[in-house]
Amino acid sequence: MHPIHRAQPIIPHIRESYLDQHFPPAFMQNLPHDKVKVWCCIYCYMQMAQHQMFPPDRVTPRAICKSCWARLTAQVTIKCWVCGSVHDQQMLDYQRQAPQDIHYRIHDGKCMDYFALVSARALGVDTGVCEYPPPGLHPQEIDYKKLLGGVIYREPAQITYEPQETIGDIINMVPRQKVRR
Repeated sequence: MHPIHRAQPIIPHIRESYLDQHFPPAFMQNLPHDKVKVWCCIYCYMQMAQHQMFPPDRVTPRAICKSCWARLTAQVTIKCWVCGSVHDQQMLDYQRQAPQDIHYRIHDGKCMDYFALVSARALGVDTGVCEYPPPGLHPQEIDYKKLLGGVIYREPAQITYEPQETIGDIINMVPRQKVRR
């Protein structure tokens, strides 16, 4: 599978939107799109050289480094790398026959589409996906309408406290002691 070719028809449909509007949360938990950096392995996040990502002897680019690939394909994987659901017996049999073939490690359809998007990002393709603001960002700096997919976010009602007495009134209420001189 060529991840860039697989991702290119998807990118116009997801551009300027959030991935959780298009894919289940389990995808982002198992293979976090936001942690992937350009020219880095999508599993260990270590930087990869261009000749590692685009090997001259291969037609398809690589978004997973050799050590991660060896570890990931060393055994039959019962669960899909992306969604985490269990593969059927036929898929497990195919993995035994062709352990290096990614098509038998990831479900076809949305799982493969998401994997292609993450891989394309690592390979330097601008997917145009919106990122959520980092924790601690001031709420006024967040576009809630965009964040919630068109749902308008309303701030909770402001609770104001109108003190009945001023600090001066409170000080005057405290009995004063006479100071002897």
